[in-house]
Amino acid sequence: MAKRSVNLIISKRDFSETAEKLKRITTITAGISIVLFLLLFALSVWYVRTNTDKFTQMKQELDQVEKKVAAKKQAEGLYVLTSQRLSVLEKLLAQTSPYDGLIGNIAGLSTEGISITSVTADSRGNLSISILASSSASLDAFITSLLYAEQEKRLSKIFAQGILRHEEGDYSLTLLFHGEKNLYQ
Repeated sequence: MAKRSVNLIISKRDFSETAEKLKRITTITAGISIVLFLLLFALSVWYVRTNTDKFTQMKQELDQVEKKVAAKKQAEGLYVLTSQRLSVLEKLLAQTSPYDGLIGNIAGLSTEGISITSVTADSRGNLSISILASSSASLDAFITSLLYAEQEKRLSKIFAQGILRHEEGDYSLTLLFHGEKNLYQ
């Protein structure tokens, strides 16, 4: 058998001059590309970091402002509620008929020793007055003046309800009656 030999070493090829130049240029280009990539990567990391710091600072400021707003929400709610109530009261005052004439007429009665504790009226002219009399004589004088007003047709349908004598000697009484239309002016 004849000896065969296998050559495992690749023979060196000779490259042309342009191929050699291209080899050097690609090596330099790769190096420059790596350096440029590293520089751009470092710049992007720096940019993201500075923006993250600004974002964190703005978030903290926003949290502080939200806390201030939350603290003032109750006061704002109170102001809104008060404003709504005042507007409702304003509408009610504009709608109610003037009871000044009737109340003035009642106040003009003999009221010495009489304290009017509450007055309610409805749109039909019905009135309810709760009084506190210091003595039976002052209570009698007040009731007499009410009866006189009824005779003069200023009041009608007078009805006394629940006379109570307190331990201090005072009398409390609730009176219901109807005021005539000419007094509502």
